[in-house]
Amino acid sequence: MKSILARFATLVPLATMSGFAFVLPTASSTARSNPVDVELGPAEVSLQELRDAAPKVAQASSLTAPAMGVENPVSALPEPIVELKPNHRTPSEVDLLNELGLRANTQTEASGRVLARYVARSMSAPERVRYSRECEVLVGGNPRTFEVNEKSFACIPFALERIAAEKAASRRLALPRSGFLQGVRTAEQWPQLQGLTFSQAFARLDPLSLKDLRSLRALAQSTRNDCRFAGAASALIARAETFLPDDEAMATMDEFYPEAFRCLEPDEDGFERTHLRVGLLRLLRGEKLLARQSLLLAAHAENPQEDFRSWFWLGVIADSEKTTNVASSENTDLARYWNELRRRYPITIHSVLAAHSMGEDPVEAFSKNQVVRMERRAGQAWGEFNQASFVFEFLIARQEADALGEWSRFVARNFEAPSPSASLFWAWCHQKAQNHRTTIALLTRYFKDMEGKGASLETLNMFFPRAYSEEIISHADSVDPVLVFALIRQESAFDPRARSSANARGLMQMLPSTARKWMGNPEHELYLPSQNVKVGVQHLQHLLKRYDGNVEHVLAAYNAGPSNLDKWRKRFPNAGTLLFSDLIPFKETRTYVAIILRNAYWYGRLMVLQKDSLARNMQAKSAEARWRSETVHDLLSVAWGAENEGRSVASLERLFSVTRDGKSMPAPAERP
Repeated sequence: MKSILARFATLVPLATMSGFAFVLPTASSTARSNPVDVELGPAEVSLQELRDAAPKVAQASSLTAPAMGVENPVSALPEPIVELKPNHRTPSEVDLLNELGLRANTQTEASGRVLARYVARSMSAPERVRYSRECEVLVGGNPRTFEVNEKSFACIPFALERIAAEKAASRRLALPRSGFLQGVRTAEQWPQLQGLTFSQAFARLDPLSLKDLRSLRALAQSTRNDCRFAGAASALIARAETFLPDDEAMATMDEFYPEAFRCLEPDEDGFERTHLRVGLLRLLRGEKLLARQSLLLAAHAENPQEDFRSWFWLGVIADSEKTTNVASSENTDLARYWNELRRRYPITIHSVLAAHSMGEDPVEAFSKNQVVRMERRAGQAWGEFNQASFVFEFLIARQEADALGEWSRFVARNFEAPSPSASLFWAWCHQKAQNHRTTIALLTRYFKDMEGKGASLETLNMFFPRAYSEEIISHADSVDPVLVFALIRQESAFDPRARSSANARGLMQMLPSTARKWMGNPEHELYLPSQNVKVGVQHLQHLLKRYDGNVEHVLAAYNAGPSNLDKWRKRFPNAGTLLFSDLIPFKETRTYVAIILRNAYWYGRLMVLQKDSLARNMQAKSAEARWRSETVHDLLSVAWGAENEGRSVASLERLFSVTRDGKSMPAPAERP
């Protein structure tokens, strides 16, 4: 759907540099004099007379023009905190000028057009040179502190570019050179691992075969009870996992895990990873009590990265044991584990499955959070965030679509919001610019900082955009369109010009070498949304057919390649859907799979609430899809049935079953 900003952009004629010249501040004006004491130039007129798309100007009060920077507090910041509502509108251009202590007149109109043209990069080269020279004089030596008047407010983007350049220069520091790390192979080299962290030791231990693993295991036995080698022990456990399901690999992990269990501290590198992965492998082997012990440790790591996985599987263990005549305290454990998961990570796939398993609809928690506040101005200083936010709102108010898109990308590259509520406001601004990638990134940070408390139906709709729906619906005949939406959101965040370091392109991040099977000129056509989705759906159909509809395998192959997936399927041959995705060794890939499964659920769940023509179309196409994933079908059964039935027991049981056939992974033949 074409942006409202794009439809109105043509209504606003862009100013040219002719007839516009900066007037240097006089000695009296540099002391932040009142605008009425300064020559204002042309007489005031309404913006309606200047441009049909603008509202009529109200009389602005005579305020002192704010100087930029923390040294100069601003006294006229109207409503810095606003509620996020579906119909939230940015202040008018007149209100924004009033915020600067300026009146709407022909000079501010000209300055506004110049600001928009500079940001949109629509000036000619001579015009940009002239603009830069004038702004150099007006901004002066410190871009953080300069006087804003009717002419110089056009230099706010220039000043922020100067600040961004200074920050970039300060970041270009010489990185310390790390010498070549020689691999450890001999008894003489083993003592070099003393005192190393998990990551450091992991880089030094790299067995290429079971024979190499056997040799390292023999070397490690000499220091097995020495906590100074705990990093080496945990690294050896991680390296041994590569050779699963071989018995010797399992035996090596079992032999050295007690050392990691005894010596690793919660704040140490490798603590969470070691206990989490051992816990999941113990669960796969049917050793529930030992698995719970390891997962509890993993969940209590300092600064954890994946504790949502630990809390989820602890709940699964408790849930399975409550049905086997175990004491009722297990019910308390189940509630404690899953309530902690839902409190801290309410949007994850693990959390929503836990909620439905407890008979609750996760949307209810978000429906209660109807009042979510955004911070459009931070503090009383006219600093970087406030300046950037002003330009955002100014361009939105003027309906300058091209400039807004450029400004969104510039701010995303160079600045960070100072608080969660400020991040939420910028997320809203980036959404207006159709910059879904940055919107999603800012909301991810916002949800994490707020520990789930800031989620609402409005933020969820921003978090799961439905861009390029026409292309997806028209080409997803054979594949579930919900899965296509879920995948595109993670692959490109709906950026048709996205290009990865591996040369994957477009909405579905297709490699030209892969796309050649279905199109003639992939180098350029992959940037066309319709063509990219058409080819991407054909590739997805091919993978679904190859992997019998197992979407966790399809997604792992899509991200890490079929060769890696084949290794992991051999390593964890019988793992259930969610356990397999949590056991994927590459953190990027296991995060990728979990996020797309989560996306599929939320796209389906939000459609039930939206009840519009797109939602009805998606549901119909999903039901008709030839190549359907049982996992996605189960997720959508839960999502679409939640409004009436609350949950689908059979679907839930399949989703987080530990194994596919109910049989545990065999324990190793050799046990220390």
